Amino acid sequence: MTETLRGALGVELRRARERNGWTRGVLSSRLPFDVAVPTIGAWEQGTRGISAERLVQVCDTLGNPVEDVIARARARVVPRGIALDLTAAAQTNRPRLHPVRAWARCWILEHPDKPAVVALDRAAVSWLARLCATNPAGLVHGLAQAALLVGPSDGNAAPSGRAKRTH
Repeated sequence: MTETLRGALGVELRRARERNGWTRGVLSSRLPFDVAVPTIGAWEQGTRGISAERLVQVCDTLGNPVEDVIARARARVVPRGIALDLTAAAQTNRPRLHPVRAWARCWILEHPDKPAVVALDRAAVSWLARLCATNPAGLVHGLAQAALLVGPSDGNAAPSGRAKRTH
């Protein structure tokens, strides 16, 4: 886990705790394992990593699915956008990703000479999320589950939410 993702994960854990109206001490007392309050603070500040097992337990205690927390954290660390495999997206059968599939098919037809991997900036991700009746974190999570993400973009995401081919 990079420090950037660790920090974003910490922010999401803190927000979830605060949404419950809990202090770090309250969270510590409700967890199914012993943990010091300063350790929770270090997780939230991103100065200390958390194991996958502990992350699942913390998220369960907070009442937040771990996959949602991770998706929100991942969305926070993709400032320039995401790289989307349009060939795979054009073939997905996931109902919630139907708008992505339709867009991917059109893009491939209109740009047959270009690589079918595009970088989408935050505006484009937000736009696609609205079409899919979800939020950007939910869309990124769905795309990741469907194995449609190539990885973070290399900075080639075009402004104003337009897709731009990657090299």
